[in-house]
Amino acid sequence: MRQNPVMLVSADSLAAFAQNVKLPMGLVLDEVEVKAAGISFDGDASLLEPAQVIARISPESLTTFVAAQLPPIVQRVEIGFKEGLIVARVVVKLVVEVTATARLLPEIQDKKSLTLKLVDFEGPAIARGFLEKQIADRNPVFESASVPFPLDLDDVQVNESLEIYAHANLPVLKG
Repeated sequence: MRQNPVMLVSADSLAAFAQNVKLPMGLVLDEVEVKAAGISFDGDASLLEPAQVIARISPESLTTFVAAQLPPIVQRVEIGFKEGLIVARVVVKLVVEVTATARLLPEIQDKKSLTLKLVDFEGPAIARGFLEKQIADRNPVFESASVPFPLDLDDVQVNESLEIYAHANLPVLKG
């Protein structure tokens, strides 16, 4: 029986791009970019250093995800991004319909989770208490343990999209 010799092949860089990536918790990442400085193939494929990952979430994807988790008393939710913050406008039907706007700052905790912090609120006090409870019940909004490979969260920025920067130790691909 003839065996194929294993050849060592390498590349200076590796890049991958994906769209509409649905995480196990239901959140859709509109775009995911993965870049690595080098890769080698010696029967198995392995990265020479951790890959850089950028995940982008649009206001529409975040609104869809959040709306699916809210209790029925929330009549409507609109999420946008402005001046480095997540701006959520909700209409809640308590006894009467009330509208409130909250500005939230996304923060990374211990390189492993993403949480939201309420930094500004406009609306009735009763709505503020309701919103604070909803945030507390859902924090952390993302945990790196929810993906099938080691991931360290580095930074989060709010621009036209919510951008999460991370480093991933992607698994070796068996040849």
